[in-house]
Amino acid sequence: GIAGIGDIKRMGRIGVKTVIWFELITTLILFIGLAIANIVKPGKGVDLTNLPQADLSTIASNTSKVLDGKTLLLNIIPT
Repeated sequence: GIAGIGDIKRMGRIGVKTVIWFELITTLILFIGLAIANIVKPGKGVDLTNLPQADLSTIASNTSKVLDGKTLLLNIIPT
């Protein structure tokens, strides 16, 4: 359908309208989701006292490493 338009200005207008509609609908759905979450309050009243306690020292030792740029890029690529 886009290839058959022919006029670049018309295609630009359609593109701008598409982006505007996408942003408007996404924002509307975001507000609807936030409203429903505030009304329903999922997770309210859940007892979290029986959850196991995590050992934060092992998490901190794994996340506190400072990587240089080369090491960071090489770690992104899986072995």
